[in-house]
Amino acid sequence: MRHRLQNHWLVRWPTSIVNQTLPPSNLTGQCPPCNQNEFIEWVESNDAFIEACVVCPVGTVPTDDKLRCMPCTTATCFCEANPAACDNRGSTITLENGQLFKSTYISRHLAHATEQCSSGQATECQHVANMCVLQNYFRESSNDSACIALDNILRTSSTYASIVPTLMYYNTEASIELARESAISAIFNVNSGSPNTKLDILTVKYALNGTFLGMDSASEGLLHICPTGREPTSGAMMFGREFYQECEIRISDVIRMVTMNRQYVNQDSDTIFHELYLRFIDDANQYRLYPLPILNGNIKTQNSYVNQAGVMNRWVLTRRFFLTDVSVNEDTNPNMVLTRIPEAMFLKVNVQPSRDGRIYPPYLAIKYKEFLAAENNETAEEEIMQSRFGVTYTMDTTKHDKTIEVIMAVFCSTSILWGALRAYAWGRRAGKQIIDASTIIKLILFMCEIISNIFLLVVGCTTVWMTFAYKIQQHYVYVLLTRDQEWIFITYICVALGLRVIALIHLYACLILTETFFIDWERPRGSTPTQTQFTTSIEERIKEIPAAEPRPPVIWRTYFVANEWNELQNYRKTSIAGQLMLLLFVLEYLDFADYAIVQPGLSRGNQPAEYVESRLSRFSVNLVFYLIIGLAQWIVHVLIVEKVMDPFRNFMDFCSVANISVLAMTHPLRGFYIHGRSVHGMADAAMHEMNMFLKREKDNLCALRGLESNSELQTFVVNMPRAFRDKYDEITASLRNPAQTVNVHFTGTDKNTTQVENIAKVYGELNQYMKDVIDHAVPEADYIVTDIKFIDDLLDLELTDTTKQGIFQR
Repeated sequence: MRHRLQNHWLVRWPTSIVNQTLPPSNLTGQCPPCNQNEFIEWVESNDAFIEACVVCPVGTVPTDDKLRCMPCTTATCFCEANPAACDNRGSTITLENGQLFKSTYISRHLAHATEQCSSGQATECQHVANMCVLQNYFRESSNDSACIALDNILRTSSTYASIVPTLMYYNTEASIELARESAISAIFNVNSGSPNTKLDILTVKYALNGTFLGMDSASEGLLHICPTGREPTSGAMMFGREFYQECEIRISDVIRMVTMNRQYVNQDSDTIFHELYLRFIDDANQYRLYPLPILNGNIKTQNSYVNQAGVMNRWVLTRRFFLTDVSVNEDTNPNMVLTRIPEAMFLKVNVQPSRDGRIYPPYLAIKYKEFLAAENNETAEEEIMQSRFGVTYTMDTTKHDKTIEVIMAVFCSTSILWGALRAYAWGRRAGKQIIDASTIIKLILFMCEIISNIFLLVVGCTTVWMTFAYKIQQHYVYVLLTRDQEWIFITYICVALGLRVIALIHLYACLILTETFFIDWERPRGSTPTQTQFTTSIEERIKEIPAAEPRPPVIWRTYFVANEWNELQNYRKTSIAGQLMLLLFVLEYLDFADYAIVQPGLSRGNQPAEYVESRLSRFSVNLVFYLIIGLAQWIVHVLIVEKVMDPFRNFMDFCSVANISVLAMTHPLRGFYIHGRSVHGMADAAMHEMNMFLKREKDNLCALRGLESNSELQTFVVNMPRAFRDKYDEITASLRNPAQTVNVHFTGTDKNTTQVENIAKVYGELNQYMKDVIDHAVPEADYIVTDIKFIDDLLDLELTDTTKQGIFQR
């Protein structure tokens, strides 16, 4: 320095200007100062030493005395010394809406961190990796992003491989990585006290600047953005338990909640980065760690978000993620702030179908919600977002789906024979000689009923077996279906319900079209003369009395029997209202609905709302308890209630007392018969007389009530000959053809009165014909009484020809 002062007249030669010298200052007599990033170096020229301004190497700055360069220790220092290296290139974040956001932090720190990483600084390599994560692993730009910078460092020398973190799965496709059977050499159990009964997940944490923050357990609520209690938080990772959590929360609350969990950062609110590891006990009884892949839904490759599609071969698996990030762009006025918070996080465990308790590598699927607003925008901080977190277990159900399809195909194909048999039976009972359009329609209606029963039976049995086998299993073998896998069963159920509606309409139509006739056996009785005063002798009065005309039976008995018949048609052995009330009581009040929760064991009561149930598990639990309650009602009704009061026996007794039989024709030639002919020959009697009739019957002083002699059987399945139907249609033709009714213009009576008179006439004629048929007085419509054959009962088909002679089957 002393030499410089003594020779202050020497000119300075900047190295940036060739063959040019700068004169000393007129005020100080010294050379002008060097530029900001230059230091002073003595250079020999023409046997003399002169001062030269030399630019410091990249990554260094001159000292205060400008005599040497020293390395930069901060990004600010580096950018001040190398402003060209700290421009905005490679600092953009591509948002989901296609907008580019320039991160001030990345533009200020990326170049310095890259330089330090290239010099062997492991922490700075982590720093570059974190900025790569902030940019959603974007590497498809001409500008150097953080991910491209990291790749360049790895290509420079293989020695950096030990300090550069692994962020992505480069050497294998996602479909291969997630299907490796030997990746996790452990058997997971559901029994308490056994090893590997929980998903023991650890997180390795890094600060934004690359500082290692330690390792913590992620099972204590790290992934729970929604506020929840400790029990759901600790129970979410129980192996085999489905967990789902959904909430609406303000952005400011999310940031504050996550910040409160950063006590280890010494009040630094920078973004924290996580790498997840699954800790398990392997087959050799040793603890092992397996890095969990991350499926980031915000990664964009070739202008498409590949991780949001269902094509696993195109998935990009990563290793590192963040929970919340707040990035600022100071190049705008006002400053723009980008806030990213997970809107969906699902930990997915894929179970190996052929190996008990073995699993494929689990992975965390995460999707971020992006909010872009001006800095200090309180409205943006109060914006509401919806967040979801869940733990799901899946298994490849292709084999099971094929089995269900085969079962359905076999049953439905076989059911065509059953439907054709029922249609054939209907044709015979309807008197059809050939297959016509009505027979085809009946075949379709029968098939709707049969196929709906098959679908409900197969789906019901399958879901009940899957649900309860899953809950009582000792070793993890079965897995319930996910929401996406349930659709095949939901489709079967929906189709079955639609077909069941058609079958129900068909049933109601059959009930409405059933022809029921009430046969009145009462004989007309002689009329009672009117009491008058006679002044003549008894002999003369007897001569004056006219012959008594028979009095027809009263119709009220028929009305009463018809009313009881209508009420009996609504009779059920189970009460629908009572069954539903009992079902609600058992499921909700007694907490048996908790059996639908997808978790091992039959725990119930005080189950957190986050322990979820599936649609099929709820369907199976409801189905089981509905059938149990219905069966219990049926048993009680049959064994207890009907032993005390049997409505069917009471109705038959009422028919016998009223002297009326019931013939219900469900088909033109087939129906059911209740023999109600009184053994006393009459029913229009006074109370004293009726009491005597019942006493005689009690004392066995009269015949039995059955149709046959010495028989009490009163109910029969009847198959009438064709002649019976022809005569029946002939008698009732006037009721079906209005042209045959009496013309009211010539009679002068009311139309309704005329119609009732016509009905009464037809009823009287048909009643007499029915009595003659029952009494074997019509040879062409005669019948025999036989026992029903087993094959007929099994096939629900009358194999005996009834064209000429009818059959009453016991």
